[in-house]
Amino acid sequence: MRLLSSSLPLLAIVHRASAAPPNIMFHVVDDLGWNDLGYQRGAIPGQHNAIQSPHLDALALGGVRLHDHNVFKFCSPSRSQFLTGRYAYHIGQQTSINLPSTAFPNHTCGVPLPYEMIPAVLRKHAPAYISRAYGKWHQGYLNVSYTPVGRGFDSFFGFYDGGQSYFTHITPYSVWTDPSTPLFWTPSNFGGTGKGGNVSYPLSAKLLAKDKGGPCGALVDLANDSRTADGRPVLRHASAACNGTHSTELQATQVVADIASHDTARPLFAYVAWHAVHDPLQVPPEYKVRYEKTIEDESRRTLAAMISNLDEGFANITAALVQRGMWENTLTIVTTVK
Repeated sequence: MRLLSSSLPLLAIVHRASAAPPNIMFHVVDDLGWNDLGYQRGAIPGQHNAIQSPHLDALALGGVRLHDHNVFKFCSPSRSQFLTGRYAYHIGQQTSINLPSTAFPNHTCGVPLPYEMIPAVLRKHAPAYISRAYGKWHQGYLNVSYTPVGRGFDSFFGFYDGGQSYFTHITPYSVWTDPSTPLFWTPSNFGGTGKGGNVSYPLSAKLLAKDKGGPCGALVDLANDSRTADGRPVLRHASAACNGTHSTELQATQVVADIASHDTARPLFAYVAWHAVHDPLQVPPEYKVRYEKTIEDESRRTLAAMISNLDEGFANITAALVQRGMWENTLTIVTTVK
């Protein structure tokens, strides 16, 4: 197994590979700080790091760590750079989390369609790959073409927007329903030009509240999308949206299930964009118990618990790869976004 801590020209890796192209697990951990993993313990004199992340520590210490690795100052531009291989400023993705702005009346929130993403390039140059995306998208959803399956992924399990409740999966942007909010729209104004221009959010509200059924009675942002055999995107609401399961556990469970059913005759490209550890700080209570005696600050204790929960997700995914005999030919990349 080979591990790196940053994006690489993946096509070069694919074409330089032996007869069996590598599986690629590209993990993006949201808002993870430099001193938020256990293996950094003692790296800052006078600071105590009590976070327990043994599985992530093992990956880092057994792989290649980039000690001078830089990402963007907020997350969405970093994601666009990972997925397109292009500097955010060169593709118009340097704005504040790509939110609609009155300064850009026709601004489309998301990576412009002419800039291909990794799965689309793999389809052209390494068509044996199966490409799957998980977790936080935040790369646009003006229409179906901007969604993960519209950009070339074979499947997507996750949420389109930039944040949500970990347990209810309801988008925090409930201001859609408030017509007085300057930059947002009511769900009845799905396709038109709103106060900030013709942007992503109106159609997203339509997809979530109408086309996907909205089974929880709110704008629940949890998709289980796929592509048909002839490449047509199919958008569906995830059946797990209303069961109160934490996002980290939902994502890890889906990745493990897909690995279990994967056709090992074909290489896998998995873009695993974890919801964790983005706010809000929410975690199953049993993880917080681990830090009751070691971390006094409540917010830091919750964050540490979220990282331990995430660490178990990594462990489960690694175990699934080992069980399927895929681990030794897997390139694992782990990065944060800001």
